[in-house]
Amino acid sequence: MAGAGTLTPVKSAQRVLDIFEFYAERGSPATLSEIASLLQMPKSSCLALLSTLSARGYLYEMRAQVGYYPTRRWFDKAEVITARDPLIAMARPILSRLRDELGETLIFAKLSGRQIVYLDVAESREVLRYTAVAGQTKPLHGTASGKAALGALPEPARRTMMAQLDFDRLTPRTLQNAETLEQEIRHGQARGFHVSLGENVPDAAAVAVAISLNQEICVLTAAGLTRRLEHRLDEIGELLRRAAAQIGKP
Repeated sequence: MAGAGTLTPVKSAQRVLDIFEFYAERGSPATLSEIASLLQMPKSSCLALLSTLSARGYLYEMRAQVGYYPTRRWFDKAEVITARDPLIAMARPILSRLRDELGETLIFAKLSGRQIVYLDVAESREVLRYTAVAGQTKPLHGTASGKAALGALPEPARRTMMAQLDFDRLTPRTLQNAETLEQEIRHGQARGFHVSLGENVPDAAAVAVAISLNQEICVLTAAGLTRRLEHRLDEIGELLRRAAAQIGKP
């Protein structure tokens, strides 16, 4: 499991999350047989799981042969949790303002294990834009946010972290080793912001700065099409630096 060290995934928890994600993609009811097939589990075990979720009010059973569908309880609980997130509460107004000012997608994320996890997104209103969703994870070696997070670590901790990275090739421009990544990080530290040009997604660029919040390493990122961002790197970097100072200690 990415970013969780040597911990073993809990199968029952994975299955609940698989059901939630399945419905998010499907958008229609599903029968016991369909869900059991998706989860690759016996129908009896799947029925027990669905019955538990139904008893707690997270699913309801429709008429015969139609199947199960989630209730609004998922959304209501998630909305309350998100509204009380202390990190998002500090960042959201600034994300929206910067999105409108720059015209690009703004992302607030944090370092989580050996990856970046997106906490909140203010997506650009441009037709052609960088699309992201909260909860999405990204690798450290191929992203501006990853470089910013690594750059915020003390050097010994950073080198230990980079020694554990896989350096998967995401695009032809993805950095392939710790030495090159360290050079990029030092370059970003010197200019005050970190950049990714087509290293994570072809034709996409990003600019990021790190923020220290409640002893957590967080990152503020602007992302969009390379052709729109590559000539504005200094401008975007400076705006992000100012915004980071408003949210927390850069």
